Amino acid sequence: MRTINRNEVFQNFPKIRDLISNFQNAFFDDEYDSKDDEMFDAINYENKFETENFSLRVPNKNLEKHSEKLAEKIKQLLDFLKTNELIIISHLKLNFFGNLENDYPKVINAYEKLSKHFPEKNFKEAIEIEKSELSDFVEIFFWLERCDSSIPEYVFWFDKSEKFCFYLCKYGNIHFVDLTNGNLITHEEISNLGFEFDDEDQFEQNAIEGRQIKI
Repeated sequence: MRTINRNEVFQNFPKIRDLISNFQNAFFDDEYDSKDDEMFDAINYENKFETENFSLRVPNKNLEKHSEKLAEKIKQLLDFLKTNELIIISHLKLNFFGNLENDYPKVINAYEKLSKHFPEKNFKEAIEIEKSELSDFVEIFFWLERCDSSIPEYVFWFDKSEKFCFYLCKYGNIHFVDLTNGNLITHEEISNLGFEFDDEDQFEQNAIEGRQIKI
């Protein structure tokens, strides 16, 4: 694992920058927000482009073990896509450490694991990991997204070739964005890897809190 400055990501990975910018513009409220706020650090890069987006469910009835199952299936997906490195970056520049007073054991454990990398318990930049490190970070962000609403709502995992990204939601689904506009992987290939499509859990096509995200 290594840390990367968000500005460095935006300079070197234009598709990552543009998708992050599109999200920031979608969430920006002229009445309450300021473009000078550091959380909107990519807002001026907005660039519309076509993607294919879908929500994937990993069949599993054991919530306690769900992060393990997620990591297992994501590794299979990365193997299929010949991807070994991922960049983890949030849609807004916000602290990955949220409510440190949360006493739920899974959250406590997640923050303990995250603080091994960031002992100051304050981190707003980006993280680059290898596939071999995936399990710990899936466990961390699955439980934080599920149980701590104070962390960034969208924590993206991008491949360094900028062909795809995904994020984990609190329901344990994988929201996948094909940045090649449907040329990366077929639905049949995804199904063959053991994923199920969740048609009821939409992504950018649906309004989020009344704001439509178009990418």
